Amino acid sequence: MKKINLLLGVLVFFFVACGSGSDSKTEGKAESHEPNNTIEEATAVELGSEFGLKIDESGDIDWFKVEVKEQGYLQALAKGVPEDLDIQVRFAKYDEWGDEKEDFLTNFEEMPATIQILEEGTYYVMVAERWGEKSSDDEFTLKIDFIKEIDSYEPNSDALLAQEIEFGKEYESAIFPTRDEDWFKITVEEQGYLEVKSKDVDEEIELSVYFAQFDEYNEDPVEVLKSIDVIPQTMAVTEPGEYYVVLADRWGGEMSKNTFTWLVNFIPEMDELEPNNNETNAKEITGNETVNMAIFPLGDIDLFKFSPSATCTLNIKGKDFGNIEAAATIFVLDEDNELDDIETIDIPGEFEIKEVGKDYFIGIKDRWDGNSSPEMIEIVFSY
Repeated sequence: MKKINLLLGVLVFFFVACGSGSDSKTEGKAESHEPNNTIEEATAVELGSEFGLKIDESGDIDWFKVEVKEQGYLQALAKGVPEDLDIQVRFAKYDEWGDEKEDFLTNFEEMPATIQILEEGTYYVMVAERWGEKSSDDEFTLKIDFIKEIDSYEPNSDALLAQEIEFGKEYESAIFPTRDEDWFKITVEEQGYLEVKSKDVDEEIELSVYFAQFDEYNEDPVEVLKSIDVIPQTMAVTEPGEYYVVLADRWGGEMSKNTFTWLVNFIPEMDELEPNNNETNAKEITGNETVNMAIFPLGDIDLFKFSPSATCTLNIKGKDFGNIEAAATIFVLDEDNELDDIETIDIPGEFEIKEVGKDYFIGIKDRWDGNSSPEMIEIVFSY
């Protein structure tokens, strides 16, 4: 009996010793997620749960998968990451018919990293050291979380998904996640101005807007009419039609789960001389006349064409400027028939015309484009 017991003891010790061994890839890996270095081997985890892992070999990749049941956002977060590791993630779907099974939805992103999810299904998260060159025996914690949709107008990330809006009505939107763009469209029936205002915007967000038109039959279907800038913003509209209002963070790098309030107003045209902001629609003057006009919106310039028959001194004065620091920029056409500014003068002021036989374009504007007003001002030209 003692021999039998001794033999059993040796066998137990042998099996325990064999069971405690492992290959160099899995040894010490937290919670035994390995092997999971391909998308087919992805470890299933619960949304919102925290788990530990290590990048203990250079080039190590860990794949995880989660089940999403509704529209919203997946967010990958990490804590306790060893300082010498640049841990990043990529989100993906599985393509069973593709040569490459990984259908990546994002590039590498630092955590926290967030992606919008529009439909239910299985989603994959690849975790790796960004350049695959470093490793550490220290464990860190990863969590893959789900955030329910917070913006009732999503999805509206491009012109084809743009939501239709009305003038003067308040809307609630969110810039989430980073690089989010919210597209809206509105119908304009007459010449005037689109004005976008907002309130209750988180400090993290530099809420901005750009204006566009869209024609899906053009090679470049999106035509940006006014570049992105911080709200409030106003854009002149010269023709009836459908216009797009696109909300975003100024540089695309910030986001917030909190919604803000915004609206679009329509301001009817108050300046009968508009449009007159380029050489083709500049209003002709004789050099002795009075015009009423508005410097609106911000950055507006009103061009007048003057074709003198003799050398002269053109005097420009005016009144009712309000907060406008009125100035006149004098242009001529260069060899490419483009406007070339030759001098800017304050109003009241004068300009010596020393050459005849050419057209001069006088642009009335705010001196530094820092002020505007829908109120009419009076400008007097004389020579």
